[in-house]
Amino acid sequence: MKNPNAFIIRLPEKFKSELELGDVNILLVSKFQEFENRHMEAKIVSLPVLHDTGAKVGDTLYFHHHVVLNAHFDIGDDLYLVPFHPMGGRNNLANAFTNEEGIHLLADWVFMEPMESSKKMKSDLIELLPEDAPNDHGRIKYPSEALEEMDIHPGDVVYFSKNSDYEMEVDGEKLWRMMTSDLEYAEIKK
Repeated sequence: MKNPNAFIIRLPEKFKSELELGDVNILLVSKFQEFENRHMEAKIVSLPVLHDTGAKVGDTLYFHHHVVLNAHFDIGDDLYLVPFHPMGGRNNLANAFTNEEGIHLLADWVFMEPMESSKKMKSDLIELLPEDAPNDHGRIKYPSEALEEMDIHPGDVVYFSKNSDYEMEVDGEKLWRMMTSDLEYAEIKK
């Protein structure tokens, strides 16, 4: 099975079924913190026919959470379409892929490390954000062509527009995902 403009992934489970609390695993009801417990990574089973992304069948694809919620993307047998457009934009739901060489961002997606002063305080049940620590900046984690064109590199501190910090787990690490259009400015290194 192939699609001209979409990856096809195999995703046997849309939501995480267990929550790890220290040494204990707790079974989750799928509606418990549904937003945070969606799976957003899966193995690639087919590549977009019209676009050379550098990904290969068997690599892991990171994707937007809407993929698991929109019935349009569910094509049966645990297979889902993940739309891709090389120019990016809101219709590009493929964020990045990982292989033995590391994480590779796709189109205009950015993965960013939260800065210590802007980290949310979080337990497994509640999340608190101190008033004096708004989420408005972070540190670029991975390179991409789109960031290179903006002369922004891994390690650079970048400020972003309000509410564009979407948390997701990437390679076992909590990062923020956003688009280059959400970036407002970068701190200039001297």
